[in-house]
Amino acid sequence: MRRVEDLLLEALETELGCITICETAISCTTDLRLQREWQAEREEARSRAACLRRVCASLSIGADRESIGRCVVRTLARSLQRVMRMARNSGDEYAARVIGAECVVLARLKVRQNWEVIGDLARAMSAADGRPLREAHALVERQQECHLYHTRARRLWGEALGVGKVQNGVVALAR
Repeated sequence: MRRVEDLLLEALETELGCITICETAISCTTDLRLQREWQAEREEARSRAACLRRVCASLSIGADRESIGRCVVRTLARSLQRVMRMARNSGDEYAARVIGAECVVLARLKVRQNWEVIGDLARAMSAADGRPLREAHALVERQQECHLYHTRARRLWGEALGVGKVQNGVVALAR
């Protein structure tokens, strides 16, 4: 049960980090569409964090317990925030926007990994024991479907390099 606790606490810390990463990314751009996208991701992370807190409560896990994994995830999130602030303070708004997008993608990747492992664990547990995990995973899985395949960072890089916009995995060449 200790490893299950560690996983859930690390996943919770990842969601908390995702919230702060999105907040910092929002401050890296004046592009309103991009800000709205990251605000939506921040709200989804808040929802996922609340979901994980409910799972912890249902399994009698103290959601505030420290673990080494949780500490490492928190440190990574702070590092990404530091990088975004550095880019923002450079005065190059375009670079800050791209770096913000890349940091959000990295956070989303870790979120996705956590939820895939939670789903694997839920399927491996008995019906009664795995129920809270299965219910949480089912809720979150719908949110996660398309995030990594349609990333803003990819589109911004495509535009910057003059190769056009990347839409649905296809590059439209700029003329």
